[in-house]
Amino acid sequence: MSSLFRRPASSEPEKEEPPPIVLSRRQAGLIVVFFLINLLIMIVLAVLALSAPSVQIVEKIVPQAVSLPTRTLVPTATPLPVTPTPTPISPFGGGGALAFTLRRNGNADIYAVNAGDKQLVRLVSHPADDRGASFSPDGQEIAFASHRDGNWEIYRMEIAGGVTARLTFSSTYDGAPAWSPDGEQIVFESYRDGNLDLYTMDRDGQNVKRLTTSLAPDMNPAWSPDGQSIAFASYRDNNKDIYLLPLDSEEGEDDLANLTNTPDREEDNPAWSPNGTQLAYTSGRPGDQLIYVNTFDLKYKSLQEAEVGLFGQGSEPTWSPDGKAIVFTYHRGDSDVLIGANLGGWGVAQEAFGGREYIVHPTWSKQTIPQDAIQRSLDEAPLKAPPLYTEVVSPTGRGQPPYVFVQMENIKPSGQLLSDAVDDSFRALRARVLLETGIDYLDLVGNTWRSMNHTPREGQSRRSYHVTGRAVDINQTAFQSAGDPIVIVREDIGSVTYWRVFIKAKNQDGSMGEPLREAPWLLQTGTAEGGRLMETIPPGYYVDFTTLAKDYGWNRVRAIWRWRSYYPDVEWWHFQKTDGLPWWDAMEQVYTEEDIIKSYGPYPGYD
Repeated sequence: MSSLFRRPASSEPEKEEPPPIVLSRRQAGLIVVFFLINLLIMIVLAVLALSAPSVQIVEKIVPQAVSLPTRTLVPTATPLPVTPTPTPISPFGGGGALAFTLRRNGNADIYAVNAGDKQLVRLVSHPADDRGASFSPDGQEIAFASHRDGNWEIYRMEIAGGVTARLTFSSTYDGAPAWSPDGEQIVFESYRDGNLDLYTMDRDGQNVKRLTTSLAPDMNPAWSPDGQSIAFASYRDNNKDIYLLPLDSEEGEDDLANLTNTPDREEDNPAWSPNGTQLAYTSGRPGDQLIYVNTFDLKYKSLQEAEVGLFGQGSEPTWSPDGKAIVFTYHRGDSDVLIGANLGGWGVAQEAFGGREYIVHPTWSKQTIPQDAIQRSLDEAPLKAPPLYTEVVSPTGRGQPPYVFVQMENIKPSGQLLSDAVDDSFRALRARVLLETGIDYLDLVGNTWRSMNHTPREGQSRRSYHVTGRAVDINQTAFQSAGDPIVIVREDIGSVTYWRVFIKAKNQDGSMGEPLREAPWLLQTGTAEGGRLMETIPPGYYVDFTTLAKDYGWNRVRAIWRWRSYYPDVEWWHFQKTDGLPWWDAMEQVYTEEDIIKSYGPYPGYD
């Protein structure tokens, strides 16, 4: 039976036919549905393609969109477009002119610049000191203080013509004039009744009236724009605050309001905004003052404590005529700078005027400087005065240092030496101090020259300018003695303490010096603060020795950081004339390099 199923060897193999595909009804229905869905999708895509903009249309839209920041909508790694920086608004856009006191070559005069322009114009020129200008409301005149008649008096000058009239005739001190808003009166400070108080007078000097009678000094008055009040600084509550005196009150001085009332701070230099709604003032110790701007409540005659704003570091603020900016003085290094800054909006501080000079008492007028005043300034005298002294230098031998040590004559103790590079300036300073104070204060000194091998005070360096013959320690014997013949005022500049030295004038009739305006520092070495402010400002007339010394190139030095606990580090007595020379360069002017190296070793950075 097996042969029945065996295929013949010669026959072709049989091909199997694939079985027919048979779909069920359900499968056939699914295929039809799938086909219809795809057909619908193709129809939708075709419609969208027909409605989309062509490439040509896109090219027409792109140029219109270039100015719009549409790139930021594209999620790419390209940087975002830079936002344009707004152009800073100049603080001097309100125009007008700035007047201020500038001290040059030992003399203070009143100068001016147009706002935004640094062309210097000398408005008031006299061999005696002139200072403290105040523009009249119409900008046509200034009131100022001057020592030209032998004591401090107040004068009025017509700016264009230069005609000057003396307004006060007291033998004592008068100063710090400020105009009433109608230009008919002037308020000022005066020592005529034995104390610094406030007075008013008519614009011609007539009808003088006393406003304050406190035993404490009242100073720096500022008349409110509505004419009803005067803001001023006073020590009447044992520290300096800003007060408001209402002029229409029947109670007079008894109706005073303490606007700042800060027992731990000292405020000064009040300045009203042109519309009377804000008051700017300074706060802090001299040298480290901050300017604040506070909203003034016209109804309740008070400052709004919640609306006080810190304006910045500086002193003596004055407002622009449009009330949008403030100009103030800023101490930078050995000089002062006038800075202008906007109160609000986008702005930056800009320098109005600066140099290596003493600048105080700025005031801002809505009027520019008249051309007649500019021409008069050019015609009267050159802006650069002759020097206060001339150093006469003796020649030295070949191979020797360029200067020798000179023994100072008529100075005690004997044998005091100074470098020949600075000895004549010291003689000139000594003569000036005698002229201003009536006292030959520099005939006695603590110390001038020290040898290279001297033993310094504990914790101090041997590398002292005393060794170069360029330093002097002034007399300390009268300090903190009966009658306060010598007082010092603490000035903090940043984190560094300096001292301003005042000498009590021999003549107390108003012809020498002026009343103190800052509370002196009472040294108490070993206490936490190293002392305290005097509770009562010493009466009488004092001369600012520190300013006189600087006129002749002799500058004070900073107190060493241990001064609160170690008296030799106080250094209020130490003045030196370096002429900008580093210590090693000053040494090489009076010693050979070989001798310096023998004593001090090689100096880093020198071969």
